[in-house]
Amino acid sequence: MHEHRPLATVVIINYNYEKFVAAAIDSALEQSYQPLEVVVVDDGSTDGSRTIIAGYKNRVRTVLQNNGGQGAAYNAGWRAAHGEFVLFLDSDDVLTKDAIAKVVQAFEGNEAVKVQFYLAQVDRNLKPLGFLLPSYDFSPMTTTMLVPRRAGMRIERLSSMRSCRLLTKSCIDTLLTATRRV
Repeated sequence: MHEHRPLATVVIINYNYEKFVAAAIDSALEQSYQPLEVVVVDDGSTDGSRTIIAGYKNRVRTVLQNNGGQGAAYNAGWRAAHGEFVLFLDSDDVLTKDAIAKVVQAFEGNEAVKVQFYLAQVDRNLKPLGFLLPSYDFSPMTTTMLVPRRAGMRIERLSSMRSCRLLTKSCIDTLLTATRRV
């Protein structure tokens, strides 16, 4: 059924969040969208995180590294990702089951290269607290933000979803290559 759909990658960044990392991984593995790969980058955790991550065996691709900080973990996840779409998820966050499907659909037919979603605040038991962050004085459903056309990028309006940052990998790789030439 999904043979013509682009691969999506969820990259989960973890450092000492053994209490939350399983919920983040489960939310990534339970996505309705396929094909999907899940990459978990552990940035030198000293708690029980690595044991929890190892329990997922071949269901996730694991990148274990010495603590290099959040930026190093994001870079390691980016290098490990194979998907056309890459979604970064912190290990103390979770996705709704249809997050990737909505994102891929939102990218169809437009020039968007980056999407950032609102955070829905929840308690430790994932019970919604009724707040979205960041909070702005406008409706996210009616706002379109534009990046200067010379950059060749546009961010389209999207409905609010769970916490994540998503990029189209081929576009960003192209921009990075172009930047290196300048």
